[in-house]
Amino acid sequence: MIPPGRRRELIFDGPGRFGSALPMTYTFTVRCEGPFGPMEDLEHVVDINTLAESAIGQRPLKTIEQSLGKIRDELKGLAAAYEKSNAPAIREEKERVMQAYRERQAERAARADADAQNADGETATTDPSTPA
Repeated sequence: MIPPGRRRELIFDGPGRFGSALPMTYTFTVRCEGPFGPMEDLEHVVDINTLAESAIGQRPLKTIEQSLGKIRDELKGLAAAYEKSNAPAIREEKERVMQAYRERQAERAARADADAQNADGETATTDPSTPA
């Protein structure tokens, strides 16, 4: 069953069908009921020979995929060699970045403390219930 307005698409077979002894033409009959009762039967003829020259079953991007895979492997090797040869510099850069991060965090914490102290001081002087 297929709900109204929906389509169902699927690959009927693979490229191995062409040149085989399997039939290349099929007739399908669609029988269904509509909101007012049975509908007229619909007969469809599907001729698979029309697909013989199409790209079904082929991967036209396969050579691109293989080339990208080779490039990926080469880049992994280059990255590993770079990391080995520049390990001290990479370590220093990571430390520098972490130190800068820690300093920014400390500055934010100091600002938050100063803001909290200022807020406490302002509420104390502007609170009418507190004697002056």
